[in-house]
Amino acid sequence: MYPQLDEKMRSKELIKEAIKDNDFMSNLEASQIQEIVDCMYPVEYAKHSLIIKEGDVGSLVYVLAEGVDLCVGHDGGGFEGFI
Repeated sequence: MYPQLDEKMRSKELIKEAIKDNDFMSNLEASQIQEIVDCMYPVEYAKHSLIIKEGDVGSLVYVLAEGVDLCVGHDGGGFEGFI
């Protein structure tokens, strides 16, 4: 198999497993999970980027790659997620 294709398939499988392990999404049907996985794409953020803040209107699903640290902190006004 081609290395890039193999990596893409591995990434999609990791995303699928992350969704199944998520309390909020664990009850989705397999076809719904597959639709989500098929729509996902990689995005890179600079170190210490603010990704999401409590109270933000959310319409995105984030799945963090292996080896990435997510720091969630409380700033007195809500929670924030940084990478």
